[in-house]
Amino acid sequence: MESKNIIVESGDVVRCVHCGTKQPKDYKSGDLCGTCGKQADRSWPATGADPPVPADSCRQCGAEFVPTGELELAILLKRDGLPKDEIPRRLEGLSKEEKDVLWGRARRYST
Repeated sequence: MESKNIIVESGDVVRCVHCGTKQPKDYKSGDLCGTCGKQADRSWPATGADPPVPADSCRQCGAEFVPTGELELAILLKRDGLPKDEIPRRLEGLSKEEKDVLWGRARRYST
């Protein structure tokens, strides 16, 4: 009888949503993958859902994911009443200065 290897990973393992490469133990949300160079994870502020590999939208509400590094900005825009479908496009269209203003608001809001 042929035996098959079973691989068991701990619950804290993070794999890149683009290439599937296992990320290092010191990985933080928003870091870039060392293999493909893309942001290794993405998430959505409305549900906090983690995307299946590969995914561009939330399984629960259908909204597009935003880069994890801009998750706080997306949450702030959601609280401001911006429709969920407009948040990713709004974030893409903001200048660096506009994002800095939003980051200031997000930091004040979290304290």
